[in-house]
Amino acid sequence: MTDEPITRAGLFSLTIPEGWSTEEFEGADAVLVAPVVKGDFRANVVLTSVESAASVEEALRVAVEAAWRQHPGAQVVATDVWPGDPEGRRLIFTYPVGEADQLEVEKWVWATGARHVHLSATWTPPQRAVVDPIVKRLAATVAIVHDSEGDASAPTPSRPEPDFRHRQHMKVDGPKIPRSALELLATATRSGRVAMSALRSADGAALVEAGLIGRFGGLTTQGQDVCAHWARPTAAVLGIDRSDGEAAGSLSAWFAAGSVLLAAPHPVGTEPLADGHVVVWTTSASRLVAAVTAWMGLAPAPAYADEDDIVFTTGTVERRLGNAATPPPPGSGAHLVGAWERGWTAYDIRTSQGLLPLIALDDGRWWRRRSVPDGEQLVPMPAAAVFEAVHAVVLDALLSPAG
Repeated sequence: MTDEPITRAGLFSLTIPEGWSTEEFEGADAVLVAPVVKGDFRANVVLTSVESAASVEEALRVAVEAAWRQHPGAQVVATDVWPGDPEGRRLIFTYPVGEADQLEVEKWVWATGARHVHLSATWTPPQRAVVDPIVKRLAATVAIVHDSEGDASAPTPSRPEPDFRHRQHMKVDGPKIPRSALELLATATRSGRVAMSALRSADGAALVEAGLIGRFGGLTTQGQDVCAHWARPTAAVLGIDRSDGEAAGSLSAWFAAGSVLLAAPHPVGTEPLADGHVVVWTTSASRLVAAVTAWMGLAPAPAYADEDDIVFTTGTVERRLGNAATPPPPGSGAHLVGAWERGWTAYDIRTSQGLLPLIALDDGRWWRRRSVPDGEQLVPMPAAAVFEAVHAVVLDALLSPAG
């Protein structure tokens, strides 16, 4: 006897998590919902199937395209292979809802040779830590039931994995000003105005042109909204230093009353700003994870299953980050030499809880830097693992601001 009942719907079986319940929804083969939590979105899992003889790679492509089409502003952060019989695929995406909310979706797809089966789990960013492990266990229990139309043990021949890079880029609307002008604006947090002497400077002129202060130094409504994020000494929650060996810049985030102020150089894949300039914008706390990962350019990329952890002597990674012409270490294999020749961008994510150091390659790969005795290790991270790591760091930062 099991503690968790089983639901069956013709093509598959799955385990209902303890405490969850089932519901009926038109067009769905099964719907599971999490226990009710007052005031919170109710996390849910929906299982559907459609007739199709296409491969699982095609099922993944269709699911990604549907995410972009059905959810304006959706950011697809990762796709990967989901082991099993038949082998499936997983995608992770996040999208805005309403004025300030954000939802995250983890979706699995399988191809039986006659049908595509989809399992979609949806939750809010704060619910991820609790719901995601439950849903992963649930996905691992899904069993495709053989039917007369297809044979799950003999799926259609596989094809190359779809490459979704360069299909999405972050769009940010906000004033673009020198970072030094932002620092000048901060001096008006208490008084409500910038000193008259500073108005004659290039930074003062930039603030006036951006509509953050008036001609006589007083804060505009937009300037007041920005300065409100600096009222508390513990407002700073996050900083990300980005460097590719040629250009460097930092994203900064301040949190106040459910709103987050961000200032950063251009997002990955977009037109660079003038030297020393940042774009300034606000978002909700619920959308901060999505804003950070979009700014970093996190997106699905082809898997590199043959890559192992790489250990370097102290200083090797810093030299490579500072100068792309630095030769690879003696004795490097072909795999490392190939990676060495790609473009590298370092992301040092800093919060009051510590540092998360990452390196992104221009072919979509990610590494996490880790100190080891007498050297440094680069640990390969698939996009899904990067998303989960950044997600945890950002939410922890909101709960434990610097101070």
